[in-house]
Amino acid sequence: GLHSSKRGLVMAGYARRSNETGVEFSPAAVAAVKDFVVAFPHVFRGLIKARQEPVLEAAEVLKAGGFVPKGDAAAEVSHYVASMAKFVTQRLGASPPLVEADAKSLPPQTVQEIEC
Repeated sequence: GLHSSKRGLVMAGYARRSNETGVEFSPAAVAAVKDFVVAFPHVFRGLIKARQEPVLEAAEVLKAGGFVPKGDAAAEVSHYVASMAKFVTQRLGASPPLVEADAKSLPPQTVQEIEC
């Protein structure tokens, strides 16, 4: 994710810690999430419909979101999940590190990039 609340870490360039709000997300983070929602609508529709469930399997989420496999359901769900991972990797990089970052500990240029 873009941040880890439990560990107080954030992904530089996409989020920073804030005393007022906890975490502030950059426009780049908002754009990445919007693009993800457009690319994988079944996930978000499924999560909204099944939000009361304590544990969900990918197939259940996709089915609740209206995903209808045309053949081997398990293979198609696996492919869908792999496509999501590839999308994130292409958008954010292989595995960007989470760091301790707040506005006071970042260089001014980085703060400006996050805020823009």
